[in-house]
Parts: sequence; C-alpha cells; structure tokens
Amino acid sequence: MAREEFDWIDDAFDDKKTAEDMERARGPKLAGVLLVVVLIVAIFLIGFAIVGIVGSLQ
Repeated sequence: MAREEFDWIDDAFDDKKTAEDMERARGPKLAGVLLVVVLIVAIFLIGFAIVGIVGSLQ
C-alpha cells in the first residue's frame, strides 16, 4: 500500500487550503445576522422596561 508523504512546508503556504479553513472558521452568515437581531430586540426590551419603571414612579 502506497502512503503519500506529508509535506508540511508546502501545506503551510497552500493559499487554497488557507482560504477554505478561514471560510469554515467564520461560521454561517445566518448566525451573525441572528446575533444582530437578538441584540436589537434585547436593547428594545431593556429600553421598554426602563420607560415602564420610570412611568410607574411618576
């Protein structure tokens, strides 16, 4: 059985492999969009709670 030798010098400078690794590391774009939406909703709810508290104090 033939075994292919691993060439670590060429592998470190393989731009195509590096680009694929970076794309996988970024994760899905939907996760980023979902995070922004959740953050906006959380800020809105916090503001709504603060307005409600201030309104009940008057």
